[in-house]
Formats: sequence, C-alpha cells, structure tokens
Amino acid sequence: MCCIEDGPNECLGHLLEGYQWTDGGNPVSEYKWASNVVVLRSRSYDRNEPEDGEYKVFEDVTLADFRPALTYMGSTAKLYESENENRFLIRDEKEWVRGAKISCVGDIEVLGKRQFRDVMVSTYHQIRSQPQPFPTISEHMGMTLRVFKCGYQRKVVDANSARKTKRHPFDSAMSSILMINANPEESNQGWCWADIKNWDSGTEPTVLVTRSDKKPISAKQVEVLIEYIRGVVQWAMEPDEIDEKYEKMQEKSDNDEITATEFFEFKGNNTEENRRKRVIEEYMKSDRFEKFIEKFKKEKLADGDTTWADVVSPRAG
Repeated sequence: MCCIEDGPNECLGHLLEGYQWTDGGNPVSEYKWASNVVVLRSRSYDRNEPEDGEYKVFEDVTLADFRPALTYMGSTAKLYESENENRFLIRDEKEWVRGAKISCVGDIEVLGKRQFRDVMVSTYHQIRSQPQPFPTISEHMGMTLRVFKCGYQRKVVDANSARKTKRHPFDSAMSSILMINANPEESNQGWCWADIKNWDSGTEPTVLVTRSDKKPISAKQVEVLIEYIRGVVQWAMEPDEIDEKYEKMQEKSDNDEITATEFFEFKGNNTEENRRKRVIEEYMKSDRFEKFIEKFKKEKLADGDTTWADVVSPRAG
C-alpha cells in the first residue's frame, strides 16, 4: 500500500462509505486505505509448501473473491454512520450495536451534522472494550449508559484556528446535561451539576453513547432523555430556596399542634439525602419519563415530523 501522501483510495471510499476507523482524533486513520490497493488470491496459507513440485501459491482473482476482500478491508472499522445505507459491505450484526452521537457545536456548524445522530458501534470500539463514564441519572432510571468523548474533527480544529466559527466549536451543552450528577449522598457537593472539569469546560468534542447491556439505543431516545432531564428532572433536583413544608411543620410545633417528637421525626426524615432520594424515586424511577415521551412525540408529530411516530421509551426494551 502506498504512503498516505497519495491520498485515500476513492473506489474503496465509495464501497466502504460510512464506515470509520477513527472518531476524528487520528487523521491517519481517515486514510485507512490509501492510493492503489493490490488484491491477490492464495490457495494456501503456507507459502513454503510446494504443489506438484512448484511453489505456485497465487492464482488469478475472480469476481467471487471481491466479497471476502471487501469484508476484510472493512473488518476493523469502529463505527458506521451514513445518510444512505451501504449495500456493499455485509457486516456481522452480532459484532455491532446501535448507539448515538451528540454533536458538539463545531460538528453542527462546520460539518453540517445533526445534533443527535444514529450510529452503529463495533466491538472494536473503546466504548465497548474499556471502562467509560456513565450518567448516574440514566442508571437510576434503569439503563446504564456508556459515554465516550470522540476525538476532535480535523476540519473543525482548522475552522476554529482560522476563526471561522460563530460559536465556540467545542461546546456540548447536551452532553453536560446527560452527565448531571445524581448521587444522593449528602456529602456529595456535586448533586444537580455536571463535573465542570470533564463535562462543562468548553473543550468537549462530540460524544458517543451506547448502553452497557448492549441493547440498542437510538438518537431520538437519547434526545428525548436529555430533554426530560433538562426540562423536568434538573428542576426537581435543585434545592428549594424555602422549604414550605418544613416551615408549616415548624409553625405547628410552635403552636403545639404537633408534639416535639413528631417534629423531630419529621426533621429526621427530611434530610437533604432523603430529599434527594425522593427526587430519584419520583422523577427517575417512576413512569413520568414515559408520560413525557408521549407528550414530546405529540408535539413533534403536530409539527409534521413523522419520524417520531414509532419512538418508544429506551426502558421498554
């Protein structure tokens, strides 16, 4: 295979369209198959074993050899993402799972990508083979997700260097919402916030999301989950400035309407940790999410977006 300066092989680029060997951080992988590629047909793996006294190992390539050659060339791809279905490479579906990408600002403005994108993820990808961060909210909801930061896309980096982007390209507010901390322990000072060092620093690239149980999750399911967290859960998680119920119980105690024992029992049950656990039970483990999905779908369908018609809760599967 020729050196990378020769550029990518356009024919293989067409036949393997949509298959990716990188998340953007390693430009060399974008040229997985560069320049001219020579394919040979061998009858034996042992090149030292003569047949009929001759060391004839290679034969003419036939049209039937085209399929295994293409399969080999695409066998180590990590991701598949394409607007149009690739009908050339037949992948082993047991080795792939549906996931989603959440685009950073640069991918949207420079590359023209949608904010939420469907992708297929291979077993070769690090998100499936190595430990990854997981959102605690989704875990409380009964579906542990894995979140992987993709590499910076070269075109986005170049556009940022040339100051051609309207907004900061490496910002992903939606990813930050997904990673909001929902650890209920009272000692946890990060409740209701994403870790600013890792998820809200202004250096976030596009992220990849899959399920730990290897079940599929679609871009729309990730989108509606984030909308639910942003519009419902996050508000419920925020500490009340004035706890009206506590004030009423204090007033009843002062007026001797309840006993001191009853008041102190109430205080014991109304700790910050218990309040957080109630939020988890009422907003993360209940069916509020499914009700939100149905309302969200109706709004989308009313706006003419029929692609939402068959979307179901990711907890349904």
